Amino acid sequence: MTKCSAKHLLLVILLACIACAAGTDPIAAQSQPKFVDEVGREVMFSFPPKRIVSLAPNITEILFSLGLDTEIVGVSALSNYPEAAKRKAKVGSYVTPILKRSSR
Repeated sequence: MTKCSAKHLLLVILLACIACAAGTDPIAAQSQPKFVDEVGREVMFSFPPKRIVSLAPNITEILFSLGLDTEIVGVSALSNYPEAAKRKAKVGSYVTPILKRSSR
């Protein structure tokens, strides 16, 4: 390997390390998790959600597949899979949610 190639390789490795380190902020990792929703609002949770309402059948299936059965308190009117989703309270859909049912 030539002297120039070794310098370039070292530079690439150094830049890769800096790029990886830039995304890890130990103070931010300890703070509340932040998410940005579909319309750009920042959402923060100070604790893990204890009650989940799913307003779309595909989301319901994903939540059940993640093992969150006990946290799910309401599902959309069209949620019929898995079988356990049929036994959850129906709260309308994302277009027409029934808010009184989802606040219990």
